[in-house]
Amino acid sequence: MMHGVICMLIEWKDRYSVKIDVIDEHHMKLFDMLNRSSVIKLQDNNQDDLSRLLYELINYAHYHFYTEEKLMMKYDYQNIDLHILEHVSFTNKVLSYERDLIDSHNNISEDVFDFVKNWLFDHIQKIDSDMGEFISSKHYV
Repeated sequence: MMHGVICMLIEWKDRYSVKIDVIDEHHMKLFDMLNRSSVIKLQDNNQDDLSRLLYELINYAHYHFYTEEKLMMKYDYQNIDLHILEHVSFTNKVLSYERDLIDSHNNISEDVFDFVKNWLFDHIQKIDSDMGEFISSKHYV
């Protein structure tokens, strides 16, 4: 059973780096949370543990978005509006999962963590990498 877990875990790769240490660290933490969701699902699919993890992930995502948005303002990033819209769209989708969770008395949607994982990969590789390139070109240290 253990090798099934290893196959599902997300491994950090250099190509995910946006060249801003604090943002990379946040992304690694989000990957870690997604890995924990995979382990919980494979072990016993405990809905309470998954629910707690989802709330932790939502709170951390808000903190992460706030950090990114502060950096974009500080460096006058030209695509800040589009970037913030992406964050708002993600937040709205995840909040709809949260509402479903409350309505279903803690039966967490099967695809919520898959949605987060797919969105995060897409967002890092397209939106965040552009932001990272811009900010690092401004000599961000």
